[in-house]
Amino acid sequence: MVSIATIFIGFMTLLVAELRHLQRNAKLPIRGHRFLQTFGYALIAIGFAIPMFDGRMPGGSFTPVRTVLLILSLLGGALLVWTTFLEIPIGMAKFKLAPGRAYDLGSYRRCRHPGFWWFMLFSASFIAWEGGELGFARFFAANLLNLLLIFLQDKYTFPLQFANYHEYAAIVPFLIPKLPHSRKQ
Repeated sequence: MVSIATIFIGFMTLLVAELRHLQRNAKLPIRGHRFLQTFGYALIAIGFAIPMFDGRMPGGSFTPVRTVLLILSLLGGALLVWTTFLEIPIGMAKFKLAPGRAYDLGSYRRCRHPGFWWFMLFSASFIAWEGGELGFARFFAANLLNLLLIFLQDKYTFPLQFANYHEYAAIVPFLIPKLPHSRKQ
C-alpha cells in the first residue's frame, strides 16, 4: 500500500508542477518547476521499487518468462527515459531548433505523448516480473494518473509553453501513433 501511496504522491507532485504554469499563465520556466518534476519522478520510481526491498516480493528463479518480462521492463524504462528526458533536448540542439516551440521530430512525430506507451510497457512488464498481490492496483493507479497528467499537459500547459502547440496537435495524433508512410515506387 505504501508503494501505491508513493506513486500517487509522485503524480500529484507532477500535477502541481503543471498547475503552477496555469496559475501564473507562464510561458517561461517557473522557479522550482524542475525540482517539483524531479521530486515527482523520483517518488514514482521509488513507488515501483518499494516491493523489491520490503520483503514481500516473491522470490523465484529467472524462468524464461520472468527473464523476458525483466528485459521488457528495462527496455520500457530506457525508452521512457529517452523520450521524457533526452530526446527533446538532444534533438533541439542537433537540429538547431528554436526554443519555445513543440518538438515534432523522432518519436514526437508519431504521437504527442510517446512516453505514455513506454511507461505502460515498463509498468506492465515490471509488475508482472515482480509479482505480488498489489501489483495490479499499482499498474492501474500509475497509468491512470499518468493519463490524467498527459491530458492536463496536452490541453492546458503545453499550449502555454509552446507557441506552435495547436498547430502541432492538429497534425500529430494524441496517443495512437501514426505509422510511417510507405513509399510507393
